[in-house]
Amino acid sequence: MQRSRNSNLGHKAEYKSHTKLFKNKIRESKWNSFKDFASNCKDPFDFIKKCIKENSTVSVPSLRKEDDTYTSTDDETSNYLLSKFFPDNNVENDNDFHKHVRQEVTQYLSANHNVSPPASLSLKELDVVFEMESFKSAPDNLIPICYHKTFDSIKHFILKLFNISLQLMYYPKYWKKAEIRVLRKPNKSDLSHFKSYRPISLLPIIGKWFSKVIYKRIQWLSSN
Repeated sequence: MQRSRNSNLGHKAEYKSHTKLFKNKIRESKWNSFKDFASNCKDPFDFIKKCIKENSTVSVPSLRKEDDTYTSTDDETSNYLLSKFFPDNNVENDNDFHKHVRQEVTQYLSANHNVSPPASLSLKELDVVFEMESFKSAPDNLIPICYHKTFDSIKHFILKLFNISLQLMYYPKYWKKAEIRVLRKPNKSDLSHFKSYRPISLLPIIGKWFSKVIYKRIQWLSSN
């Protein structure tokens, strides 16, 4: 009995030793892979961008179309998803609700409202940007931490830019330019169907800041 017990203890010790060695090898391999990854980055911001892109990439397989054929290239798959997620603004496809909205918007835009520019923004109103928790890169190739770290240096330029936009009553087209990322929906087994995916739009950070500041002002005006 004593010999059997000692044998079991010896096997357990050997098992623990090999397990520890195995985990150390995995840790060492991960660290070497990380060092190789980091050494290919140009600067800290490039490193952050690559980390984000590594974690956010979704591979979309060939998709089944209405005629039961499949997309054969990445470009064809992308264009097919775009046609489904963002169909063309075609008047002929309007239902009654769409027709009503289109009519209301057309009437509003064609009328002369004589609207005066709103009051200029203050530096205090820009503080709201620090409430925004977003770390996704956008079409401007910058991430929020870049702006946050340099905010004290650029806040006067940002404020001037926002106030010019208000005075001109113009929202720059570039701020509306989105980078589309495709995400898989959970619990979807048929990955060849476009409904197994959903798009998200990554917008330029400056435009998101401006929209947030205006939203907070409208919110304050409505409650006061």
